[in-house]
Amino acid sequence: MAFGNRLIDIGGGGGAGWTLENAVQIATGDLGRSYAGYRAIDISADGTRLGLAMDHPLSQDLTMYSLSTPFDITTLSVLNETGSPNLSNKNPRGGKFNLDGTKFSWSQSNNSARSYETITMSTPYNVTTITGQVSSGWYFPGGTGSFGAGMSQDGSQFYGIGNESGGATVWRIQGWNLATPYEPASTRTTSFYADAFTPTPPDYVHGIQFDPSGHSLFFLMNDQNFKQYYCSTPFDGTTAVDTGITLSTPLVNKSDFCFSPDGKYLYAVGYYNTVVQYQLY
Repeated sequence: MAFGNRLIDIGGGGGAGWTLENAVQIATGDLGRSYAGYRAIDISADGTRLGLAMDHPLSQDLTMYSLSTPFDITTLSVLNETGSPNLSNKNPRGGKFNLDGTKFSWSQSNNSARSYETITMSTPYNVTTITGQVSSGWYFPGGTGSFGAGMSQDGSQFYGIGNESGGATVWRIQGWNLATPYEPASTRTTSFYADAFTPTPPDYVHGIQFDPSGHSLFFLMNDQNFKQYYCSTPFDGTTAVDTGITLSTPLVNKSDFCFSPDGKYLYAVGYYNTVVQYQLY
């Protein structure tokens, strides 16, 4: 698409990556779990670690996986795991590592337990060495049925999407600047607030991510599609325009997604036992 190519040029993506246009599914990975549950996902900067927060009463709620081949989801295996904190019925989404792997964060979108949680690990990517957990409280847009959160790669921008009525029509997106990177509980100032954002077609949103330039905005929709928007002002959802670029995923009850740091790979996780990997060209 001409608009898709234009999007890469303006958005600063610089060639390969950071666009869903011409994306190809290249692999699936087995999480090694026999149960279902909502999940939050992120991959480390070097592609050798994958973090998941899981929602199921029988699960090890925080699990770190090792990838023997960087960024290759077919080579994952369990590295370490813990059943604390208990994430049962808390709908975790929006997973995020800091750059050195000593922090991992996720949103909890269940109406009775809504917050953004950050754990600190004394050993990077090892959830058996948690030394603290901080809850930001709930300040995402929308009163009920809120879904999804994201953070910029440098941890300075934080954003969430939710809806007021619990329906699929009108959503609110809000972004914040963080005084302390990767710590949503730190001092924050609003960077944008989109009061009446309507996906086309209207549908529930299960995940949100910006690219590093802040121009490309991605959503994981309830209809099993990813959608790509363009923001003329970086990290400003009030300027979001639908590019018409979509990507279908085979996941059932999709939950969350993340990108490799260079935007060349997209990873999506659903309610069941599979991670799907895409190559972005």
